[in-house]
Amino acid sequence: MPVLREWIREPAEEGYSPTFAGFRLTVDDVERSIMSLSNKFVVGADSISSHAIKQMPKFFAKLLTPLFNKSLKLGIFPDIFEMAIVPVPKGGDATQLTNYRPISLLPCIAKVFEKCVKEETLNYLNHINFWLTNSMVL
Repeated sequence: MPVLREWIREPAEEGYSPTFAGFRLTVDDVERSIMSLSNKFVVGADSISSHAIKQMPKFFAKLLTPLFNKSLKLGIFPDIFEMAIVPVPKGGDATQLTNYRPISLLPCIAKVFEKCVKEETLNYLNHINFWLTNSMVL
C-alpha cells in the first residue's frame, strides 16, 4: 500500500490542484454514498434532489463513478458542482434582486462525491493506523 505522500501528487503546473491518483472509487462506493443522503426534495445548482437520486441509486452510481474517478485522477471537479449559493424569492416583484435572499445549498452530486472522498480517506487512514500512531496521550 503506498504511503499518503505518494497518493497526493504535486501539480504539474501552476493552477492545478493535487490529485488523489491512488484513490479508486467503485460503483458500490458511490451507491453507498447515494443511499446515505437524506431524503430531501430541495435542489442545488445541479437541479437534482437527493430524493430523486435515491430513487435510482444503481443508475446514478454507474453514471457518476467514472466521472468521480476521472476527477480524482486529474484533480479537477466541474465548477457547476462547486456552486452552493441559490437565490430564494422573499416575495414581491420577482424581477428585483432585492426580493431574493441567498441560501447555501450544495449540489447533490457534489455531496455524493464528498461523501465518497471522505470514506476513502478515512479507510486509508485506518489502514495505515494513522489514528493509533498519531494520537496524543492525555
